[in-house]
Amino acid sequence: MEHNKMSSISEKEYTMIRDEIQYNQNQRDTFQRFAYTVVTAIYAAAFASKSSWLMLCTIPLLIPISFRISSCMESIAYLSSYLKVYGGNDLGIVWESNHYEYQVRFRPRKFSNVFSYIRFDFFFLVVVSSLLFWLLRGFNIEVQGKKAYGIALIVLQVLAALIEFLVSLRYSKADKKKRMISNWETLKQDQCKE
Repeated sequence: MEHNKMSSISEKEYTMIRDEIQYNQNQRDTFQRFAYTVVTAIYAAAFASKSSWLMLCTIPLLIPISFRISSCMESIAYLSSYLKVYGGNDLGIVWESNHYEYQVRFRPRKFSNVFSYIRFDFFFLVVVSSLLFWLLRGFNIEVQGKKAYGIALIVLQVLAALIEFLVSLRYSKADKKKRMISNWETLKQDQCKE
C-alpha cells in the first residue's frame, strides 16, 4: 500500500512516533533539570562570593536552553497532532484523540488560558537573576563608575527577559497544535481524494 493513500497508520509506525515523542519529552526534561541545577549552583556561588556579576551568567545560559526546549515542544506538538489525525483509532488506541478533545471542550476561560498554557519558569529565572544582580550591588546603578553602563545593562536585561518571554510564548501556545491538526486533516483529505 502506498503511504500517500493511507488513511491511518500501522502499529509499528504508531510505536515509532510515540517513541519519538517520548524522546523529545525526555530531552525537554533533561534540559530543564540541567538549567535548574546550573542556575541553583550559580546562585549559591554568587551569594557565597557576594559576586553580583555571577548572577548574570544565568541569562546567557537560559536563553539557548529555552530555544532547545521550544524545539522539543514543537516536535512533540507536530508528532502528536499527526497521531491525532492519522493515529491509533483503527488500532483501538484513542488517547491522542480523546486527550485533544478534552482540552478543546474543557479548556479554561480566556484569562486563565494565559496562565494554563504558558510556561514562565525560565522567564522568571531571568527576571530573578537580574533583580538579584542589582540586589547584590545595593541597587547602585553605576557600573564601573558610569551610570550609562548601568542603564545599558538594564536595557540588556530587559531585552533578555523579553526574548525569554517570547520564547516561552512560542513553545506554549495551545493554538499551534490546533493549526497543526488542521493542516494534517487537510493533507489527509487530499490524500484520500487521490
